[in-house]
Amino acid sequence: MINFSAHAVRQGETVEVTVNGILPNSCTKIIISDFYPGNRVYIHDPGHAQLFLEVVTNIESGICIMNTVPFSITKHLHDNIHKDVEVYKRSVDYSNY
Repeated sequence: MINFSAHAVRQGETVEVTVNGILPNSCTKIIISDFYPGNRVYIHDPGHAQLFLEVVTNIESGICIMNTVPFSITKHLHDNIHKDVEVYKRSVDYSNY
């Protein structure tokens, strides 16, 4: 992923997190795999909201345009406690399965 950036805006009890960037090709996509608060559960509060992204590569279609592709993904988090958001990303390659 190229030029990865994230922005968060609070409106009341909702935090809108938008992540932008450029993917290396058309066979790569971004998915939201988890988030906190809301989906993930901790015994001890980590002290900030969290968004977990996966960069997924899948060439099942057999056709992959080798140009960079811009992306933007947004998630609304219901959170009236935390002032910070951390964004985590990991790459998953399904082309060998």
